[in-house]
Amino acid sequence: MSPREPFANVGHIADGYDVDGIECLNGAAQNPVVQTSNCEFAVSIVEYNRGLRKDGQPIVAERTNPANALGVPQRADAINFVSLGFGGNLILDLNCVVFDKPGMDIEVVETSFGSPSCANYPETAKIEGSLDFLSWQVLDELCLDGFIDLAGKMPVRYLRITDMSNPNSFGNSNTTDGYDVDGVVVLQPGCSTSGAARFAAPTLIETSVAKAKTNIYPNPFSQQFNLHFTAGEQAEDVQVNVFNALGQIVLTESFVADRHSEVNTSLSLDTQSQGIYFVTVIRNGASEAFRLIKQ
Repeated sequence: MSPREPFANVGHIADGYDVDGIECLNGAAQNPVVQTSNCEFAVSIVEYNRGLRKDGQPIVAERTNPANALGVPQRADAINFVSLGFGGNLILDLNCVVFDKPGMDIEVVETSFGSPSCANYPETAKIEGSLDFLSWQVLDELCLDGFIDLAGKMPVRYLRITDMSNPNSFGNSNTTDGYDVDGVVVLQPGCSTSGAARFAAPTLIETSVAKAKTNIYPNPFSQQFNLHFTAGEQAEDVQVNVFNALGQIVLTESFVADRHSEVNTSLSLDTQSQGIYFVTVIRNGASEAFRLIKQ
């Protein structure tokens, strides 16, 4: 729809709008389903790297369950959080893409018993966000609980929370263990203020199969991942397709699994770059889809 007049001095090389590509911010999926429920909290742990206490000792076990950072924050003086430890970090998957809207967009809930102020108990964390798990942007640095406005920033799906607390700011308490994550709240979920249905983000979308389901591990992986399942009552034609984040096929494997056999095979992506990959496993026409992260 470009008007011709502004290009009069450019000459014959002016050729209108140039299309470089189209990116679907909510991801692509095989057999996509419509999601009408709200995206409100972090739903899965991608990575947890524990730091240490102020005295250099490991964090006590009951404070190291990263699953305590998922779902609804409890906002209570109880051990239902995960401690990062000094210098530790946690990466959370929100299972949706969060866009900037008027006002604050994300809340990070931290637990410090007795509701102290930042001035006398400065547990601090750097909050970074990513859409593709490759490029990260600093969203804010928070002391205790805090709110994040994505104004001027790219949409995010993943949050990396890194402890930035100074151990020397906590008096004589050698058991202090840094920033404690109780949960993350998406304050303005969905793609529009109308709350209209949207396509689900591709965490795990699978078609029901009448046989034992496929397991793919580890996730994240570094060079290769494993595919494991037990075949059913008849031999199975198996096809495995691996797509990169651009939707391009980077690996295809086909084989036949004997009836009742236990299949455990490795697939290598050692020549591929780090990032998100989508794997479809088709067994006798029934499809399962998985999202993997290569580190």
